[in-house]
Amino acid sequence: MSDRPRSRGAFAPDGGGDTDRGVSEVISFALIFSLIAATVALVYVSGIGGLEDTRSAEQVNNAERAFDVLADNIGDIHRQAAPSRATEIKVSDAQMEFGDSVRANITIRNMKGTGNTSVVEYRPIVYSAEGGTDLLYSNGALFREDPSGAVLDKNPPFLLTYDAAAAEKTLILPVIETRNTGPESTGSQRTVLVRTLLATREVTIAQDDPETLRFNTTGDDANEFRINPDFDGDGTDEISDFDPDNDGNHEYGNLDSDGDGVNDYGDLDPDGDGSKEYNVTVRIQTSEKRSDIWLDYLEEQVTAAGGSFDARAGSGACDIIEIDGDSTTETVECSLAAENVYSTATRVDVIYR
Repeated sequence: MSDRPRSRGAFAPDGGGDTDRGVSEVISFALIFSLIAATVALVYVSGIGGLEDTRSAEQVNNAERAFDVLADNIGDIHRQAAPSRATEIKVSDAQMEFGDSVRANITIRNMKGTGNTSVVEYRPIVYSAEGGTDLLYSNGALFREDPSGAVLDKNPPFLLTYDAAAAEKTLILPVIETRNTGPESTGSQRTVLVRTLLATREVTIAQDDPETLRFNTTGDDANEFRINPDFDGDGTDEISDFDPDNDGNHEYGNLDSDGDGVNDYGDLDPDGDGSKEYNVTVRIQTSEKRSDIWLDYLEEQVTAAGGSFDARAGSGACDIIEIDGDSTTETVECSLAAENVYSTATRVDVIYR
């Protein structure tokens, strides 16, 4: 049997002859490139919106941290009479603006004359971002608002304290008046320098001796009430007796001088604890979104302080009221009783650069 040379098959070790590979490099490249292009397109179409939302949220978070620094800087001006402070805020797809003018009103109702009222108007500092999110600095408080509502990021510098040993309640109610002395607004892709400068700083209310409170019929003392001795019109001088009908109750807490159904003079003992106190009305004008937040904050302060600050005899110290002719804002009103009442007004000029 003769030896015949074997033909080199597909699996010849020296690689000669045909192979079994059926996919070309061109087709492989096309498949891989198509897969990459499809992935990029999918991410762009479905994920770019989420990436933009994340970027916008982080921009607002950065601005929120800057507003916290701004609040501390204005606090230095208010508390320590620092002449000026500057705060940098990066404004990306946003605007630095001023809000509409609002008012804080603090009045001691059962005291007449000077030193019993403080009325201050101020304009909130506003960072307004795309998408409807706003950051606001208003009278020492920081708010964050979006279309779903508002939250309080930093409490205002109000202070209510109760000294149980002395049985004395103290109200410290500062008002920080921020006002625009430069551009009304500024924005674009840049960093804004917020300059805050001390303009004036004064004590508007400082009362700590409620024992001087009393009614009077002659008007010879500006710090007393001048009322009609015969306030019920029956021909009898009721002022000589704090219980004119002899029913054992003190009727002078229900005087209504103008007949509108409202106690215009208050009561020398508004919380009914048996001692004289100042009857203090606090009114904070604000937006509809922030009114409930102010209400909750003030009521929490009254509860946390202890003592009987409520001058409404347990019916709730604070409420939201309507002011005639004002349909754009709401007003939070609190009726408080305290032996010591202090209020300051700090005017701060604000400039965007």
